[in-house]
Amino acid sequence: MRERSTISRRALFAGAAAVPVAAVIPPAAAPTEADAELIATCAAFDALERRILAFYSDGATPIEDDDERDEAIDPLSGQQEKLLDPICAMRAVSLRGMRARAATLVLNAPHVLEPSHHWESRLCAAVLRDLLGTVPLDGGPATIPGAGIDTGKANPDAELIRICDRHIANHYAYNTYGGMAKDFNTDPLWIAYIETSEAVEEAEPQTISGVIALARVAKVEATQPDGEELWDSGTVCDITSKIVDALVRIGGAEHAPSG
Repeated sequence: MRERSTISRRALFAGAAAVPVAAVIPPAAAPTEADAELIATCAAFDALERRILAFYSDGATPIEDDDERDEAIDPLSGQQEKLLDPICAMRAVSLRGMRARAATLVLNAPHVLEPSHHWESRLCAAVLRDLLGTVPLDGGPATIPGAGIDTGKANPDAELIRICDRHIANHYAYNTYGGMAKDFNTDPLWIAYIETSEAVEEAEPQTISGVIALARVAKVEATQPDGEELWDSGTVCDITSKIVDALVRIGGAEHAPSG
């Protein structure tokens, strides 16, 4: 007889902190893409989960007292509970949507990728590894394809592309679900957006695929809720300037005289 797992979600928090971030970053979607709502909802759920994980001993803002930690976690879990029903109810119609939901599962319950004698657990892990491109059982690196752009092992912008994907998801998630916290400075969705925004600002693309990833970010940042595009904001101008500099630098290197 096959045994079934009965492990609880709360018992997984400590183990979840050990999962590589790159292994659970879902590909991004612009608001008009298929599964955009699902991807944004997953990103909102993930931002709350990362905030929760930060409260544990290996996190960025640990709370040692169990009761105090539970008190801090409960309202965040309550927000997650409201997002869980639509995450489970929506039907993914794109590979990006499927990857987003799979990434949310792995972040929330990393044990699903661990070796197991439960048949259903082994099958589930195999499906997740296929979707996410993770290779957790043989010591290989975890990789996530980025927004349809080939981020092969030799691509120096692979991490930049992943950051841009995650930033677009965070941008859409905050615009869709932000404002749940009384102070936006404590809103997990805003915090997640700022973290990836700062990472994008520090990026220096080395390849055309990296430039394209930045261009997608600029497009999303410039697009307003009514569809109008404003290209004169500080953030958009900074990214656009970075794109132009990179194109000149990359183009100059490609067309430099040999010898």
